[in-house]
Amino acid sequence: MSQEAFDRLLRRVRQVNDLGGAAGLLGWDQRTLMPPKGAPVRAERLATLAGLAHEIFTSDETGELLDKTRDFASGKGDVSFE
Repeated sequence: MSQEAFDRLLRRVRQVNDLGGAAGLLGWDQRTLMPPKGAPVRAERLATLAGLAHEIFTSDETGELLDKTRDFASGKGDVSFE
């Protein structure tokens, strides 16, 4: 397992987290400031963000990176969180 594979996996997890954060912000805005008749468009935006997060997290590449970083999960490797 290389540090490069771990770094790529970490970037993907951060992307999914960022998409979740953006969805959370849209959800908050929906509950507090959404204009009249804005629900359909807001729902589309939230669905797009959820779909992108799902695609990234469940992709073959993410699975391969998880396999490559398995030793780190069991404490068998050194890793840097930069």
